[in-house]
Amino acid sequence: MRAHAHQRIVHQAVALRGYLTLFVVTALLLTATFFVPVAEATGTILRVQAGASGANDGTSWANAFPTLQDALAVATSGQQIWVAAGIYYPDEGAGQSNNARSATFLLSEGVAIYGGFAGDETALEQRDWEDNANATILSGDIGTPGDNSDNAYHVVTGANNATLDGFTITAGNADGSNPNDSGGGVRNINVSPTLRNLTIIGNRANWNGGGVFNDGGTPSFANVTISGNQATNHGGGVYNSGGTPSFANVTISGNQADNGGGLANRNSNASFANSTIWGNSSQVDNEDSTPSYSYSLVQGLNPGDTNLPSSTDPRFVNPVAAGSAPTTDGNYRLQADSALINAGNDAAVPAGITTDLDGNPRSIGGTVDLGPYEVPFPSVLSISPTSASPTNAATVAFTVTFNMPVSGVEDSSNFSLVRTGGQGGAEISNVTGSATTWVVSVTTVENAEGTIGLNLVDDDSIVTTDDSPVPLGGPGVGNGDFTGEVYVVDRVAPTVTLDSTAPNPTNSTIPVTVTFSENVSGFVAGDVTVTNGSVDNFTGSGASYHFTVTPDEQGDVTVNIGADVAQDAAGNGNT
Repeated sequence: MRAHAHQRIVHQAVALRGYLTLFVVTALLLTATFFVPVAEATGTILRVQAGASGANDGTSWANAFPTLQDALAVATSGQQIWVAAGIYYPDEGAGQSNNARSATFLLSEGVAIYGGFAGDETALEQRDWEDNANATILSGDIGTPGDNSDNAYHVVTGANNATLDGFTITAGNADGSNPNDSGGGVRNINVSPTLRNLTIIGNRANWNGGGVFNDGGTPSFANVTISGNQATNHGGGVYNSGGTPSFANVTISGNQADNGGGLANRNSNASFANSTIWGNSSQVDNEDSTPSYSYSLVQGLNPGDTNLPSSTDPRFVNPVAAGSAPTTDGNYRLQADSALINAGNDAAVPAGITTDLDGNPRSIGGTVDLGPYEVPFPSVLSISPTSASPTNAATVAFTVTFNMPVSGVEDSSNFSLVRTGGQGGAEISNVTGSATTWVVSVTTVENAEGTIGLNLVDDDSIVTTDDSPVPLGGPGVGNGDFTGEVYVVDRVAPTVTLDSTAPNPTNSTIPVTVTFSENVSGFVAGDVTVTNGSVDNFTGSGASYHFTVTPDEQGDVTVNIGADVAQDAAGNGNT
């Protein structure tokens, strides 16, 4: 949705259009100047970043195009378009009219478009599109924000041999007359694009294919969530008419339509592998179609030996009711006890798909999970001291943080101490905590200094807390081992000595040198007690200090430094 926080982008785009209109009207003879960015956009990679300044020719991030339409207008086969995080609207940029509902991101043949960039990357593999880290959204919410009655009919329109990878596609509303009544999110007409790592969510159509409308061709979908979409007639999530579209590791759930809430096929030979079609308003609707399913879960169908029983609950983290579509709510990751874990076929994962939508390895535990998300094994995120180091504490503590709730941590044998110096006798005294956060307490050695580090030793006794426990790091000892941070422990108090080069007896000022056994802080002239004299010229730092004593009168002069007036880095007061 075009929320208030993003209205600045809209305003900039409108102002830019106004400028271009004035330019054309008042300076038609400068057409060649207007097309300079087109001539310069000849590199292999074109870059797009919402609100970008610079030359806006796409040749670098500093000179990125401000809209995706600007890049599509000049892209040629073989080029890539890198798009930085942000919200992009199809009515903004080259050749577009503000708030025109017919505006669509028309993919370009042979051009690969990748989302999920921060805006400083130099290599494709550096982008971080997973888990919305750099969410790149193609939104049809072009008119009044939140009012879908003026949204774009089709957010994305496919093209042959085009690639779209790393985006969320939302807020399309195909409520016009044919052909603007189908394919609110994606519309493919006799084309064969590659669509990967996408979330197609919260789109609608008055007729067919609220999320996706495929008519002919061989479009391929991989690592895609299609949820919260709605169509009045057929295929709230996906409508396939003719052609042979393919779906691998796709989840179609929470979609609504009168027929085929998630999926409708008409004269189509669509194929599904490692996919889930479940929790839609109505079952798959087929007419003169022979879809194939392998290693998949299809609610209402038992379509083969490699598929899961149709009654299987996929155990999504937070699925939404199909009746709430169109909606952008829902979480279609799998819970740790899901039967979809390791139920897929690695051979069916398309080449080039190496991670899931969260950036986890595409196959964890030996076999790929169904849908676009893998269930990660529990792991240790950090083992960190809970207080400052160095320390003189009798007991120190480490916080152990896991990536998901676990149990079985209480046994101290899960941990090992790495001890040096005088702290060789330190011992684990207690382990407490729950869920993702645990605290390990360690008793230190008195009157000794050294270091104490805490490591976790994986013996498969630490497991997830759900009904189907998963061991730390996955099955097998040692694969969840973790090396933690280290405390410097100093429980030895600094000592102090005083010395003077003055003769005894003397009739002049007395120079005094104070030497501590280690660097200290907090020692000032007021900490020196003198009888029959006064302190002057106090200087020094660390372990060495100097001052002079001026006697008041004839007689003995004494200088004394009391205990605990200075402290070492660990907080020990001097003796």
